[in-house]
Amino acid sequence: MTLYGLIKMCFLIKYPEINDRLKQNIVKNKLFYRLQDSLELYLINIKDYKLKNDIAPFDYIKSTLKQVLLNKKKLEFISKFENEIIEDALQQNELEFYETN
Repeated sequence: MTLYGLIKMCFLIKYPEINDRLKQNIVKNKLFYRLQDSLELYLINIKDYKLKNDIAPFDYIKSTLKQVLLNKKKLEFISKFENEIIEDALQQNELEFYETN
């Protein structure tokens, strides 16, 4: 996800009165933006961002990386478990193979 996507999720969806041109300028120019309505004053200061194909910071991908590693371990466990079940069945002569035509 790009910085624009992250800002959109966290801020811009909540405040639709910011028009599209201003949304793009926020991301492109690393600028400070001020939005004021009748009740609140909102300030956005973008100090740094990553482009779409840049390497993401570790803190940003940490939870996704954990999920990927956990899923990899689950798949390895399932594969190992299936192989053990098959080997055990072969040793106890409880497994038969059938040919199909």
